Amino acid sequence: MNLSLTHIALLLIGGAAVAWWLRGLSLKQAALSAARRRCQRLDVQLLDQTIALSRIRLKRADNGRWFMQRIYQFEFSADGSDRYQGRVELRGARQGSIEMDAHRLPE
Repeated sequence: MNLSLTHIALLLIGGAAVAWWLRGLSLKQAALSAARRRCQRLDVQLLDQTIALSRIRLKRADNGRWFMQRIYQFEFSADGSDRYQGRVELRGARQGSIEMDAHRLPE
């Protein structure tokens, strides 16, 4: 079997794409865990037990280093009859901020 340079390049690109996708899945799981912990701490319900990637971009930190910023959105409820938005920021593989819309306190 003869592998040309083009075939090798395509295999490398395909492998990199699969690695990027798998890394994204593990980061999504980390963001979901962070959202679950925050909702439990605030005694609100994480709705649908899911989180969605809403933004991904390269960003420069205060120290001048570049990182991949990912913003995930989720929905939560204080009493089960309302829906509010929340966001989890990942800075590379590290958790950044977690923001939640103003909501009623659970009774």
